[in-house]
Amino acid sequence: MIRALLIACVAVLCSAEPVLTCTGPIESAPAWQAMVGAAEGGVRISGAAGPGWAGCSAPAELSAHAERTPILRLAVGGRNAAKRVLLHLLDQDGHDCSWVFDLPGPGTSAEVPAAAWASFTLPNRPDPRDGAINDLRRITAWRITTEPGSGILDVRIEAVLAGDPDAAGIAARAALAEQRRKEQGWAAAREKLSAQFQAAFPELSTPHPQAPAGRRLVRALHIGNSLTFQALSTTWTQWSLLGYEQRTIDVMEARGVRYIPAWHISWGASLPSIWSNAFSPAVANAGPVGRVLDSNWFDVITLQLWGGDAQGDVAAATAMIAKAAARNPDIRPFLVETWVKREKTLDPPFLAQWERPWVVGQRGGIPPVHCRAYARQVFADLQAANPGLRHPVRLIPIGSVLAELDRRFRAGAYPGLARVEELYADEVHLNQRGNYAAWETFYAVIIGDSPIGKTRLERFPGVDDAFAGLVQDVVQQVVAQEAGRIGPGK
Repeated sequence: MIRALLIACVAVLCSAEPVLTCTGPIESAPAWQAMVGAAEGGVRISGAAGPGWAGCSAPAELSAHAERTPILRLAVGGRNAAKRVLLHLLDQDGHDCSWVFDLPGPGTSAEVPAAAWASFTLPNRPDPRDGAINDLRRITAWRITTEPGSGILDVRIEAVLAGDPDAAGIAARAALAEQRRKEQGWAAAREKLSAQFQAAFPELSTPHPQAPAGRRLVRALHIGNSLTFQALSTTWTQWSLLGYEQRTIDVMEARGVRYIPAWHISWGASLPSIWSNAFSPAVANAGPVGRVLDSNWFDVITLQLWGGDAQGDVAAATAMIAKAAARNPDIRPFLVETWVKREKTLDPPFLAQWERPWVVGQRGGIPPVHCRAYARQVFADLQAANPGLRHPVRLIPIGSVLAELDRRFRAGAYPGLARVEELYADEVHLNQRGNYAAWETFYAVIIGDSPIGKTRLERFPGVDDAFAGLVQDVVQQVVAQEAGRIGPGK
């Protein structure tokens, strides 16, 4: 792949010309400051890891290159572990668009075109806040960043060039343009539904709304991926107002709670990835997290673990909690504990995976996020990073509930189920019974109420009274055991 990349780079050398260099001082995020310096009209980044950026303020007029492709003239250092970098262009109106560049191997110098030969008017990633593109007449700065969890960055960016694609590049750009049209259609549908959702729940736009008589009001923002979505939603397929949310709303109502479940869901995404793409959800009924945290009021925010980058998880979660607390200082934040992946051979079994140690910087093998030790480490670090909250971060221990269910099944507590892996639908997603266990855990911790004996309105297919009773008992036991981490739910 690298050889093909370098051949492609050579093909554009004759037509590529420099359009951006650093003529002023190098600028960077504070976290990267010690690893950044000037290099031959560009920027050198050596040893940077985690969130950050480096670049310079360089006013430029790029409209003459609108349909050309940005190309990075770069050299990759021997310490580099990052697979790609992003070039951000900022304009006078504050728009921030970015282009993605796949990096060749360590020790390589090359001129690398943007992925899919994206042009200056067709960025790989338009401004995430509103989908806008740069005003190329008034560029004010350029910056280099990496993606969350990408490892150490060791690279020298010497210049930004503009070049013209060959026939294969033109075809790749056309495919990118088609994908962008589809994304714009999905975005329009999401915007329509979020407007309807906001209208249906005006409490989101009021700092201190009145709760219905005899009911408790909880405005919740659930942030995560498909694991959170499946636990709290009714179905995968309904694309309509309250199509996803109705079960949670109805069961909570039957239990005395006016519950408004807003969410920002990005398939397969970690918290750092979600926060880096805060305006680009897959599903966001009230609107993307980058917008609703500035415009709505919430009582609860839940943040689901995924990925294995402890530092990134804590940084992203802290940023989102801070936004929510700025609107409502009484916000109650929760970290959602996930669970292990099911091995095809069922070996190692659930409990062996769940109780294994977590090693900082672990690479390869089972992702470290799928174990108890990782969740507890992030939880402890997140609490330490947010000491000034009125309500400290609490844990929603779904993985621990599944672990106790595994012990119960192995002891014969529910005929027909011998191990917790039978609550899985695939490698990591849960089936209807498994998602019921997750749902009751959300309920018990957020509402601060025992689930034992509570109605479920027969809204969880495949869950009979015996199974519901077992799950409710297990959830109550685990919540009681974890009281120090869970705290009061009210």
